[in-house]
Amino acid sequence: MTFVNLSILFGLAAVAIPIAIHLFNRRKAKPIDWGAMQFLRNSLVNRKRKILIEELILMALRCLLAGLIVLAFARPFLPAGAGVSWLVLIPLILMATVLVALAGIVARDPAWRLGLLGAFAAVVIATGFLAWNQQLLHAETWKTGTEQDVAIVIDGSDSMTVKAGEASNFRNAVQEARRLTQSLRAEDRVTILIAGAETKLVTPDPVSVRGELDQLFESLQPVGGEFAPVDAISAAATALAAGGNPSKKIVVISDGQNRGWEADQPARWDFLSETLDRLPTRPKVVARFLPLPEQYSNAAVASIDLSRDVIGPDRETEVRVRVLNAGYQRIKPAGVQLRVDDGAPISADVPPIEPGETAEAVFRHRFAKGGSHVLRASLLADDDLAADDSQTRVAASLDELPILLIDGSGSGANTIGAATFLEIALSPPAEESVAGQTAVRRLTRVTRIAAPDVKASTPFSDYRAVLLVDVPRVGADVAKELAQYVRSGGGLLIVPGARSQPAFYDEWKLADGQPAVPARLGQRIVIEESSGTAHVAPDSFTHPALKRLVDASRGDLAGGVVSSYWRLAPIENDPAVAVGGRLDQGDPFLVERTLGRGRVLMTSVALDGSGDSLPAQVSFLPFIHELVYSVAALGDVEPNHAPAKSLAVFIPAKTSASDEAGAATTVPITFPDGRTERATLEQGDGGALATIAGATLPGVYRLDLSSRPELRYSPEAAPSAASDAAGASLPLSIAASPDEGRLEPLTEADESVAAKRLDWFRAADTEQMVAAVVGDVPGHEIWKYLALCAVGVVLAESFASRWIAGQRKLGATQSVDFVSEGDRLVTFQDRAREFLASARGAN
Repeated sequence: MTFVNLSILFGLAAVAIPIAIHLFNRRKAKPIDWGAMQFLRNSLVNRKRKILIEELILMALRCLLAGLIVLAFARPFLPAGAGVSWLVLIPLILMATVLVALAGIVARDPAWRLGLLGAFAAVVIATGFLAWNQQLLHAETWKTGTEQDVAIVIDGSDSMTVKAGEASNFRNAVQEARRLTQSLRAEDRVTILIAGAETKLVTPDPVSVRGELDQLFESLQPVGGEFAPVDAISAAATALAAGGNPSKKIVVISDGQNRGWEADQPARWDFLSETLDRLPTRPKVVARFLPLPEQYSNAAVASIDLSRDVIGPDRETEVRVRVLNAGYQRIKPAGVQLRVDDGAPISADVPPIEPGETAEAVFRHRFAKGGSHVLRASLLADDDLAADDSQTRVAASLDELPILLIDGSGSGANTIGAATFLEIALSPPAEESVAGQTAVRRLTRVTRIAAPDVKASTPFSDYRAVLLVDVPRVGADVAKELAQYVRSGGGLLIVPGARSQPAFYDEWKLADGQPAVPARLGQRIVIEESSGTAHVAPDSFTHPALKRLVDASRGDLAGGVVSSYWRLAPIENDPAVAVGGRLDQGDPFLVERTLGRGRVLMTSVALDGSGDSLPAQVSFLPFIHELVYSVAALGDVEPNHAPAKSLAVFIPAKTSASDEAGAATTVPITFPDGRTERATLEQGDGGALATIAGATLPGVYRLDLSSRPELRYSPEAAPSAASDAAGASLPLSIAASPDEGRLEPLTEADESVAAKRLDWFRAADTEQMVAAVVGDVPGHEIWKYLALCAVGVVLAESFASRWIAGQRKLGATQSVDFVSEGDRLVTFQDRAREFLASARGAN
């Protein structure tokens, strides 16, 4: 608490006026001996006590009145975030007035009187010091320069579209920004930014606050996505650097939810702090957080998941749409619709969902043709946030999956062995046409070749996956080409048999000296019948291909007998290597390694029917399919991504590129909001790297590749995700974050990450925000309340005076008896005798 007229506090000395008047009105009594005084003593003692209490009441009220009047004229001011509460200072001051009153009436001892007066003076001095110190602190907090550049960052994320009262929080934020600009001086300059998934600079150059800002504020719209305060404040700091005023301030107006705050990444805030330090004047950051709605109903499409990694026309694919209840109360959506490309929407029901819980809607769809397909799930719900009611995903469908099977057994194609089992599993008969419907073609196309016939010139890039089945070894040139094929995005499945040579696989190195295989071939274990048998252990499965078999209740691989296998030794200290499953003996069953953009899988079992009975199991066919699919899937373009400031997507090439490696060109890309930008294509080994700036808005982006036909696979060979139905553009999907709609408030711990690193101030209301920028101290005066209290004290003093005067007046009519009851009886008897004697004498 401070005082607008601090010097008026010295007027508290006026409290002594009622005391002085009381002391001057005291008349010194002149002692006069009077015999009848003894009769008055008892009455005067009781009377004096009553008068003293009455004087104490009147004196306290009069001193309190004087103190209240002085405090009201001093104009107490309650600033925002006051360090010294008025509930402490004012009662202390008024208590001091009461002490002074007691000192003037009760304390006859001069020492006591001086002590009480000294305490009164100490309270007055301490009060003045605290108020003065508080005033200095607030002047330091709220001070500002004469001219300043102000960057106003308005949160334009999806959550700001939620209504909080009569309007959305975004419109409320715009009104707060308008109020702020109206309070600035004519010399000040303003920069407006709208921040969401990306930060949009509305005013490229600082504008005058006396300009046409009303029309500008009316045209502002949210940018969507998730608010990123670090990027927004950094963009505001860059904009402030263009201003010429010495004082700088950044105002952030948001709804104060913690999504996107990056409290777990202090390094990002440290970098922001260093960025602000590089400005000529370190700006003050004023944060204004608008209240979140108390009642909030929101359902969001959280994700779209597919049951298969590789999609083809051979079977239906399950599409699972997960719906999240991000609101505060139980909801029952009307349903979910799924649309594939431009087809008719398919609807499914969704059960009631509790807050924070999810539910799934399951669809089944057969992709009739290859290419990239856009899946859009839309929620049928009337909730408070429409931005997260839909989600997109791009699914790559293949017309055909070409596989090269290299047979190292040395036997003919008719010989039953591992290569034959795998060929049969990967080439099931196609479905026949039923009732006039078109027959469904099988997805996989297997090309079987003997190991000695494989040359370095073999076109490995024509195939999605290469299988080395019981291959003893390949030539050095072939090994080099295979390694390059995998690094470029191909898939390699190694099934070692009895003929495999451990020395070749263990010495198969890349150009940089790294092993090409995920594990070394150790000892070949042959289990005698008397020693029992080994089996695969489903509870050890961690590889997605193996887990999918278990989840689908098709995991009868554990029933297969393994009588011989290779003891694999996974490459140590390599994070790209992982064991995907084990035998019940504890030895690895499947080991995988990520190599460049491709993947290498190696089994420890030959799958030849002699050393194991796995080919006889029902789950053998889906087991082989899942292994090959998991390898081949990495060869495609990854079309689904999270929001990114700079998104890099590698696009493999079917034919040799004409451009030199490192050469860069640009191609058009259409954003979800319809605008067209340019994406950079940098030629690389085996394709091109597309870089898209500002891929932060959720939705589908379409990269136009019509000018780069070498980046598109031909339909006859192996369609890729680089070719959509039109064959000329690559659709990419940026997923919306369902957590944006949770509206979880920012905690003090989250905010402290910014407060500790920036010149940070959090404004509790609009008044504080304006004051922090303009330089005024926000708060309000309470002199009116003190004046009302003074009026009440006047009325109380008047009532007390009249009541006391009335009591004293009634007391003045009372008679005083100067004789005791005994003396009065004796006198009466004597007078009675005298009367009788005189009466007898007269007779």
